[in-house]
Amino acid sequence: MPATAEKIMNLCMNAMVISTASVMQSMMGATLDTASQAGKAMVAAFSGSEPREDIGKKESAEKFLAFLGNLIAGFKNQAKEKSAEIGGVFGEVARDEIAARGIEIADKYKIDAPKLYKDLDFDGIKKYLLLLEKQDAQTLALMKEIMKWLDDLSKRHPGLAKGV
Repeated sequence: MPATAEKIMNLCMNAMVISTASVMQSMMGATLDTASQAGKAMVAAFSGSEPREDIGKKESAEKFLAFLGNLIAGFKNQAKEKSAEIGGVFGEVARDEIAARGIEIADKYKIDAPKLYKDLDFDGIKKYLLLLEKQDAQTLALMKEIMKWLDDLSKRHPGLAKGV
């Protein structure tokens, strides 16, 4: 697969994994906060004292990270299995001037993480999630602009969603 097509493929997949994981992380955080508060109330009611730690948060966070690792591995395995088909789709997409704009967007932002068009591993994805969780302005702006780019790209190339 040509280098530009590979960057576009990585950019699309990484953006989708990060945005999906970020939404799931936010939903899990809200659920855990509610469950933790309920657990604390039960401990306080039955023991008469406040628990020192958030009940279940650490274990749930570890399970989420394991799930995220499996999600990333699943995407990578799918990409390997469909490499010829995916390569053809992204080879076509890479010839579109809109595709190059995605790489320019990723290069524009100075973020303490690998470029979004790299073949990110679990640690690379995790860096983006931590930056998003901290509400890092550069990372938020990057993801907003990349998601808009991805939407524009998929409108011009409806086969993109089918190929990934």
